[in-house]
Amino acid sequence: MIKLLNIMVVVAIVTTVYNAGSYSLNAVDNACSHIAVESVDTLDQYYSCIDKPSVQNMLGYLKHIEMRHPELVLRQAILESGWFRSKYCIKYNNMFGMGKPYYRQSAASSFIKTDKSHYIAQYDHWTICADDYKLYQDYMFNEHDYSGRTDNDYIQFLIDRHYFEEDPTTYKSILNGIRLDK
Repeated sequence: MIKLLNIMVVVAIVTTVYNAGSYSLNAVDNACSHIAVESVDTLDQYYSCIDKPSVQNMLGYLKHIEMRHPELVLRQAILESGWFRSKYCIKYNNMFGMGKPYYRQSAASSFIKTDKSHYIAQYDHWTICADDYKLYQDYMFNEHDYSGRTDNDYIQFLIDRHYFEEDPTTYKSILNGIRLDK
């Protein structure tokens, strides 16, 4: 029964990835391309391959959920999580350093108190962290009547709302310097 449930979950995820649009082939990491989806024995391998965030599968997912400025948001995740290797990313599936929100919904499964007296969000899967960032984006855009079109508009929007703890100019140049074809 558990194996059947796992297969159904993987088929749903694979279907979502393949129905996501023209970028759908980028949604699956190149390391997964050799695995045949039809093979029952390799579905667990396939799922474990897309189970971890990577440039390709995260960008595909961000586009699928219609994240605004998906390439820039991906760069934010890369910078915040150290190419998906930070403690928060690995242990809590938190790629953005998302904390406990006070004025909006959250998709987090729980919040862990850190030594700095604030709370870090914990997610059951990296895609739920991306969903939570989308909730953040939607809330902020609606609350502040955002109508920007370019990545620079979005960065300025984040700067105006004190998203960056560091020097905003440095953060902006680091974000723009991250290559997604790595």
